[in-house]
Amino acid sequence: MAGKTLERTVEEAEHAAGPAIQEQGRRVASLVPVRTPTEAQRLESTTQAAVDATRSLAVNTDAVRRFLLARRPERAEQAFIDAGRGVERPEQVFTNAEEAREHSNAVLDLARGSSSAQTPGSATASGLALRALSDEHLAQAQETIEGYSRTVSDTWFTGDFLGETVYRRYSGTPPIVTGEDDSWLRAMALATGGYHPGTYYPGTNHIIVGAYEANREEGDVLKLLAHEQLHYAAYLGGGQTVRWRDDSGAAILQPRVGGWNIHEGTTELLANELARANGYSPSGVAYTYETSVCFALEQVVGQEPLRRAYFSGDFTEVRRLMDERLGAGTFDALMACSSAPDAFSLIMGKVGAAGVDYHSWESNPIMAQCYSQIAVERFR
Repeated sequence: MAGKTLERTVEEAEHAAGPAIQEQGRRVASLVPVRTPTEAQRLESTTQAAVDATRSLAVNTDAVRRFLLARRPERAEQAFIDAGRGVERPEQVFTNAEEAREHSNAVLDLARGSSSAQTPGSATASGLALRALSDEHLAQAQETIEGYSRTVSDTWFTGDFLGETVYRRYSGTPPIVTGEDDSWLRAMALATGGYHPGTYYPGTNHIIVGAYEANREEGDVLKLLAHEQLHYAAYLGGGQTVRWRDDSGAAILQPRVGGWNIHEGTTELLANELARANGYSPSGVAYTYETSVCFALEQVVGQEPLRRAYFSGDFTEVRRLMDERLGAGTFDALMACSSAPDAFSLIMGKVGAAGVDYHSWESNPIMAQCYSQIAVERFR
């Protein structure tokens, strides 16, 4: 690209993202207190502000990326094709829990900005030093979690469910799940600004869950493990990138960070459906609004098209079916929503306007839980 052309393109991109960056800057600045009662509170607030700044940068960097891709359709097309290939084998493959736990400790050190070298097995390693459980209890929890994980891997994730390509890749490099002590999870939450009972690390076959999960009800543990393993399976199939083709056939890639997340909603929906299909009744639904949207989407377009889109990341067929049944432009409007509650309101309005009887959805146990949790959230 010629120098002048590149300069103009960058200026246009900066102009497009500038107002959003300034707004996020004001939000972050407001989170840093001028004076707080204790040094610990000041540090915690400042850390949270830094986390928000990082997230804002990710959002706006992606806005610039999408702007540039729109100006260079050939790049968007290549990105679409590359994402569709999925991943034959993760970059980092672990073969046992010991290797994966070393990875957990390294991830924590990285999140905390540690400059000291991580020595595997060292008593001073951050993750090891923070553990409250004894080695014996942690080993017992690990054994229990691995048993639950095998149930999902060996009996729930069949070839019919995952599809031939994803099943082959998944079976070739099965996930390794480690149960981390609650103190490790809290240290990670303090470093990153978010507490998660389970996480899949893209680029690896490693999943972490809280060791305390071993003592929860079977249905809840299995649903959580199914949720995280679904993330891994989707990563292998290309589903970590949500994308579609518009009416002209042009490639559209959804930002990796957005106002609401159709990938998380479908993950939680499928995890709940798997658990209930195998005789378990999880006690709750995560990502309530997102899951509700994806449940409605599944009712409109069908289970199979949505599942294929989830594992491949290509929502073109889902877009076609949704627009056909709820009106042209519905899918694009849904994906442009700035929040999950907005997406929920939009799709329910479209469903009602199309004459779809959604009252029967209340009898579905997953949607009934979502409605109940949404009512509590709105009351608060």
